[in-house]
Amino acid sequence: MKVEESLTFKSRQLDMSRSVEGTYLFTGANAQKGYHINKFCMSLTVPANRDAFQADKVGYMKSFGMSDAEVDMVENHDWLGLVKAGAHHFMVFKVAGAHGYNLTATGARMRGETVEQYLASRHVTTLTDNTKDL
Repeated sequence: MKVEESLTFKSRQLDMSRSVEGTYLFTGANAQKGYHINKFCMSLTVPANRDAFQADKVGYMKSFGMSDAEVDMVENHDWLGLVKAGAHHFMVFKVAGAHGYNLTATGARMRGETVEQYLASRHVTTLTDNTKDL
């Protein structure tokens, strides 16, 4: 199979005209659009960078070329807005963690729900040990 045929075949597997409500594909175009956001988020894996972020959040984010709107998304914990702006969801979890959010609380925030509402939608009635810090 030629390279061109392989690319054509793979592109037919994903019909971009049939989007699923509430999902946001992380495409190459989105990766390019959100590169600076993802680079900022990934930097928070280094403890010294988390300290620098905590010391001057706006200045730290601006050093990655983030726009005022993107900085506002981080400051307002608009995790879904960051995904829509091109951030990969795993990168969003890194910045949410730097703000003290765990995975469950981040998911709830992205859906516009309280943690209790989020857990109820998952048919969970009690918190487990890994979510008790909400």
